[in-house]
Amino acid sequence: MVFQKKGLFKGFILLLLTKFLRQVESQSPRFETPCIHNPLPCPYKFEDVDKVYELANQAIGELLPEGRLEETLSCLYRSLEELPDEASDHVAEVISANIDILCSSLVPMEQHHRRIIHNVNDSPVKWPPLTGPLPPPPRHDKAIFVTDDLLTEEQCSEIINLFENSALHEGNLLSGGKIIIDRKGKNRWEFDMSNSAEMFPDTWGVWDRLFVGKVVKMVMKYEEINPIVRTLKTPLADEGFRVIRYNANSTSPDPEQHMWHADGGQEARGTNPRLLASIIYLNSPLEGGETVFLNQGFSVTPKCGRGLLFPSAFPYVHGGRPVQRGSKYAVVLMINL
Repeated sequence: MVFQKKGLFKGFILLLLTKFLRQVESQSPRFETPCIHNPLPCPYKFEDVDKVYELANQAIGELLPEGRLEETLSCLYRSLEELPDEASDHVAEVISANIDILCSSLVPMEQHHRRIIHNVNDSPVKWPPLTGPLPPPPRHDKAIFVTDDLLTEEQCSEIINLFENSALHEGNLLSGGKIIIDRKGKNRWEFDMSNSAEMFPDTWGVWDRLFVGKVVKMVMKYEEINPIVRTLKTPLADEGFRVIRYNANSTSPDPEQHMWHADGGQEARGTNPRLLASIIYLNSPLEGGETVFLNQGFSVTPKCGRGLLFPSAFPYVHGGRPVQRGSKYAVVLMINL
């Protein structure tokens, strides 16, 4: 939503407007916020802008779409601290409301948490005339989105090492609203990153926040190609990040793979339905491990920093091919309405 107001406050990009005003004391540029200890600093300088709220506007317009949530949060706090006395209470309320949303996205996950921010510009969807000619079918299904360079090789290696030194559990399935283990359907090992973030704030907590930012970046690029997503409420909910591993040399009688499936449709009654599935790969197996889509005839080869985003609905039946040589690591997330 874009809120317009004449005079001091105009064109501020608003994620959510609430009657909430948070008073904060003046602190150094790298300060402790109520929700995040020592966040990444704001990269902007106040002397580079004419008015304080312009810096907040710039942060939401430039940093947030790139998934740089902590830096956006720091800029908003600096803006709130530096507001002149003549600024209206409404300006402070709007900045505080945006801070509240970013804090909700960055603190350890809770049940029914909404932290996948999207459509910050509230851009309207421009549909073609309903009675006009249909566009030609795309060569590639635009609902399957692939992007690269989300992570560095160093980051991927660090997550893999941390995963291998954590208490792992067998992969499970959601079937009829219940969690089950079916090694013939899904055979892999996992670690629950998001639910471990509060217990391990200096390791998994840091990675959890980073991956929220990466998925926010993916979703914002996704909705440029699939603008219907802009019409959905923001923030979206999610089920938490899991780090997963498939090994070629498994001691299990069943190969480590994920058979054909669709991610939606098995949720328990009364829970938020699944909307999108996200995979961020951490390495390239020596052989095998592709994510393959049955109806679209499309496959994605894993590599460090490659992201995949696609609908969880039944037409997007997909599977994870067994790794023939080496191992496959990835971080997965279900995004819910």
